[in-house]
Amino acid sequence: MYKIIFGEGWNNYFSKLGKSVQVKIIKKIEKMRSKPSGRHHKYGFGTNVEEIGQYRIVYVTDEKEKIRIIYFVGMHKDYEKWLGLRR
Repeated sequence: MYKIIFGEGWNNYFSKLGKSVQVKIIKKIEKMRSKPSGRHHKYGFGTNVEEIGQYRIVYVTDEKEKIRIIYFVGMHKDYEKWLGLRR
């Protein structure tokens, strides 16, 4: 079981989402506590991505400490902008 930690700035993205989307995201995050890591980024950031329709959750997994740090959640177009800032 993984402990979930929210990275700095995560709430800025999450708070902009509608309530129904927030509920779906929270349910997905709960599932992330026990499931294997999602798709690995192809850009070499060391992060993983979970998809919920057009929404993305970006996080890092520390297997030694059994924690997942979530850095971003948002629509696919915002996800692409977020990625662009890290390239």
